[in-house]
Amino acid sequence: MKKLFTLLTLALTAVSGAWAGDLYKISFNGSDAESKNGETHSSYFSNSGKHNFNTKFNGCTYDGVTYTQGLKMEGTTNVSWTSTATSTVTIVQSTYGSKTVKLDGEDLALEEAEAITGGYVHTISDVAAGSHSITRGSGETGLFAIIVEYTGAVMTQLTAPEITVNAASGEVTIGAVANASKVTYTTDGSEPTDESTEYTAAFTVEDGVTIKAVAIGDGVSYTNSTIASKVAYIDGITVAEPVINQYNGTVALTTSTPGATIEYSLDNVTFNTYSRAFTLSEDVTLYARASRANCTTSSVASAAVTTISKGLANKTIWMGHGSFDNNTTNSMTGKSGDDAEGIVLTISGNSSKNWSSGNGKIAIGDIERTSIKLSNGAQNTITLPTGMKATRITFYSFINAATSSTVSYWKEFQGDAISGANVPMGAWNDVDGYLTTPDVRSFALNGDETTITFTNAGEQLCFIIALDVIEDPVVSISAAGYATLYSESALSIPSGVTAYTGKVSGSSLVLTAIEGGIIPANTAVVLEGEEGSYTFNVTTGGTAGDNDLVGGTGETATDGDLVLGVAEGVVGFYSYTGTLAANKAYIPADKVASASGLRLVFEEEGEVTGIATLRAEENATSVFDLTGRRTNTKGLVIKNGKVVLVK
Repeated sequence: MKKLFTLLTLALTAVSGAWAGDLYKISFNGSDAESKNGETHSSYFSNSGKHNFNTKFNGCTYDGVTYTQGLKMEGTTNVSWTSTATSTVTIVQSTYGSKTVKLDGEDLALEEAEAITGGYVHTISDVAAGSHSITRGSGETGLFAIIVEYTGAVMTQLTAPEITVNAASGEVTIGAVANASKVTYTTDGSEPTDESTEYTAAFTVEDGVTIKAVAIGDGVSYTNSTIASKVAYIDGITVAEPVINQYNGTVALTTSTPGATIEYSLDNVTFNTYSRAFTLSEDVTLYARASRANCTTSSVASAAVTTISKGLANKTIWMGHGSFDNNTTNSMTGKSGDDAEGIVLTISGNSSKNWSSGNGKIAIGDIERTSIKLSNGAQNTITLPTGMKATRITFYSFINAATSSTVSYWKEFQGDAISGANVPMGAWNDVDGYLTTPDVRSFALNGDETTITFTNAGEQLCFIIALDVIEDPVVSISAAGYATLYSESALSIPSGVTAYTGKVSGSSLVLTAIEGGIIPANTAVVLEGEEGSYTFNVTTGGTAGDNDLVGGTGETATDGDLVLGVAEGVVGFYSYTGTLAANKAYIPADKVASASGLRLVFEEEGEVTGIATLRAEENATSVFDLTGRRTNTKGLVIKNGKVVLVK
C-alpha cells in the first residue's frame, strides 16, 4: 500500500507542478524572437529548412507588434514544436499571394481565418499534446507569428526508447520505457505512431535499414516521446564500389553502403576524403573507393572526367551584386567603369521577382565579390553588349539559408535541361568555409550568343559570375615605328606588322621575327610597322624561340626594368621606374649586366643585319657603332639600318 501511495503522489506532483495557461510565442519580424510568458525561451520552437525574412511580407499589426518582415515559407521551411498539454494554437500569416500554410500536414483554409489588415489569423483550439509543425501549403507566403497557449493539464513527455543493434547479427532490441502504454517502431523510414508495429520481441534487419521507435503515452498524464532513430550497420560486409557522377567537370561520388566513407584520387596513389561535389579544372582520370569500420573496403572505381576549358578567351569578367546599377529591380545593368559595364542581368516571366544582395562576399583567389541572390521560380538572362564574345561562364554559388541535406542544382542552361540531381550543388551557408569554397559550375559558350539563360532547381542560391570573353586587342604603333605587346592568348599578326621575340646580348636586344603569322600565348613581343592602329585577333597555335621579353595582363610596377623607348634617335629598351601599362612587354633589370639601355638589333639567319632607329628622315644619314651610339669613326658601323664597312 505504501508503494502505491508513493506512485500516486508522484503522479499528482507531475501534473500539478506545471500549470496550464503557459504561453509560448515565436515572432518573425526580421529575426526569431521567441518567448515564454514574456521571457526569452529559445528551446520550444525549432525552424529548419529554408530560413530567411522578407520585407514584402509587411503591413500587419497583431498582439501589439507591427510586422515589417515575415518568415518566407518555402518548400523546406518547417517550424516545429512539441507541446506537453492540450493547447490553442494561433498562427498569423501574410496576405501576400493569398496562399495557405499547413498545420501538421493539413491546409489551414483562408476563408475560415480572421482577416486583419495585411494578414490572416488562424485560431485552432484543442490541439492535442505532442509534436506539431507548420509548413508551406499552396504557395509562397509569409509567416508572422505562432502562439501556443496551454489550455489543459501539463503532461510529462516520455523518454525516447533506446534502440540497440547487434553489429554481428543485425538483431535489433528496443528498450522498455517507464510509464509508456507501448513502444512502436518502423523499418521503412516512416515516422512511427501509435498505429505502427508494437515492439514485443527482438527482430533482425539487413545492413543499412533505419529503425525508428516512439514511446506512446496515455494522453492524460504522459505524452508521446520524441522519435528515436538508428541505422543498422552490420560488420563483415564488402562496401559497395563508389559511383562517379559528373557534369562539365563537376564530380559527385556516392555509394549504396550506408555510413561508408568515400575517398578519391587523381593518381590512384594519394586519396582524399570526399565530402561534397567538386569541380576539376583539367581533364583527368578520377579514382574512388569506399570503406567502413569492420568491413571490407570496396574495389577502386575510375572514370575519365572531362572539363569545360576556357577556350579562345583572353579576359575574365567577374560580376557580383556590386557590379550593377538598379540593384533592387528585376533588371540590373553593369556599372560604368566596371568590367561588367554594358552587361544586363534580368529576371523574366515573373514581375514580382527581384535581384538582391546575397549573404556575404565570395572570395576566389584575390577576387572578392558580393554575391547576387537568385530569386526562385523565374528565368534568368544575361544580355551581352554588342561585340562581346563569350566562350565560358562559371557560377560560384552557395545554397542560401539551407541545410546541407538540401538538393539544389542548375536545371537549365541556354534552353537545355540539366539532370542535376545526381550532381547536386555542394556548398551551404550553414557549413564553414562556404564563401571561400563555394560550389563551382562551368558551361561552354560558342562566342556567338548575345544572351545567356539559366534556371535553378531546389533552393534559393547566392552566386557570383566569371565570364570568359574574347577581346581582340588593338595596338597603336607610334611614329617611331615600334610598340610592345603581351597576351595570355595566341594572336594573329595583322598585315603590315612584324612581331619579334628578343634575347639580351651584351648591350643589345637581338630580335628574331616570329614566323607563321601567329604570336603564341603568353609571349611578349616587339612590334614593327607603320604608324597606326592594328587589331590582333585571338586565335590558337604559334611557335617562338627563346625570349627574354616578359609581360603582364595588368599594370606592372617597374623599378629599373627596361621598357621600350627612344634615346638619341635610337629605339631601344631603357631603364625605367614607374608603372607600365597592361599588356606591354619589358625586360627585367636582372637580365642586363650593367647597361642602362639595350639597342634593338635584328637577326636574320643568325647574323646581325641592322639596328632599329627612328623612322625620321633626319636620321637616315646618321652613323652608329655596333652598340648603337652615334659615331664618325671608320670600321664596321650601322648606316641606314644596315651594317657597313667604312674605310
